[in-house]
Amino acid sequence: MRRLQRREGRSPGHAGSVQQRSPERIDKVKIWMEIIQAVATVLAIAGGLIWFVLQRSTKPEVKIEQTVTHRSVAGHPDQSLISVDVRATNVGKVKVDLEPGVLEILQINPILEKDKQTAWPKFQLKRLTLEPGESDQALFRDFIVPATVQTIQIHSRYTVPGEPGLYWNLLSFADIGVEPSRNETASSVH
Repeated sequence: MRRLQRREGRSPGHAGSVQQRSPERIDKVKIWMEIIQAVATVLAIAGGLIWFVLQRSTKPEVKIEQTVTHRSVAGHPDQSLISVDVRATNVGKVKVDLEPGVLEILQINPILEKDKQTAWPKFQLKRLTLEPGESDQALFRDFIVPATVQTIQIHSRYTVPGEPGLYWNLLSFADIGVEPSRNETASSVH
């Protein structure tokens, strides 16, 4: 009987001490898990912020393309028909709202004497709202020039939103007095 009592005496005492330690141990593990979770959350947020800054996903980027086509005018050998197509593409990761831009065309060749120079008209590029990856036509314009004009300069520009004095622009040349029905395309990414 003594053996039985001893076993019974040990068992309840031993089991009681395990029961008292288990809730304390569980509470400590729970506290450590909460600390680890909080640290992991802070590290994940910091990592996301660093990735965001490195991606510069708040900076707008626009690509401007100009295509110039020319052909002789039937029945008017002294004239050339010029077509200018300007397209803007959002190559960035944020939406871009472009205010109306400007297209300027200048005669480069042959060089005119100052008293014979005429001002070519400026054309307005349309206001555009471009989502990332989206492209739209900013201008398509036809005009007639004397067949003696051999080279023109085309300059398209849009103001960078929120950055007065900064522009997305493209300056290109087109030889129009060489061959009829020729396309010249130029593009720029900023």
